[in-house]
Amino acid sequence: MAIGPTLSCETRAVAVAVCHPLATRTQVRWDDLADYSVADIPGLAGALPETLVPAATPSGRSLRRHAAVHTMAEVIAAVTRGQIVHPTVADAAQFRGEVNVVLIPLADAEPLPRFSSTLTSLRRGPWPRSWTGPRN
Repeated sequence: MAIGPTLSCETRAVAVAVCHPLATRTQVRWDDLADYSVADIPGLAGALPETLVPAATPSGRSLRRHAAVHTMAEVIAAVTRGQIVHPTVADAAQFRGEVNVVLIPLADAEPLPRFSSTLTSLRRGPWPRSWTGPRN
């Protein structure tokens, strides 16, 4: 299998309640989130939990885990009540139309690799000459 160029990559954001202290910010950093609780989502396998929400910020501050939530509806409810902030992707469809939630860019977060799109092919060799890269 051949893996081609990345077509898209999901940038990170944090979901907060409209009444949350971070809601008026134009961007936040991981260290800003260390002052608040994040969701503890049991049942996620492997490295996924650490990929989504690391145990600590780049400067070493711990991220506090809130009581376990089991569904996305519970995450949204906890965010709207101001109990947690929720690191997610900037195009988080589950929060669209939710008037009590604001998505703020997470400035120092790497894009999520599990949400990247690449071209793949079962054939080996170079990509067709017609490939010109992603279109915006």
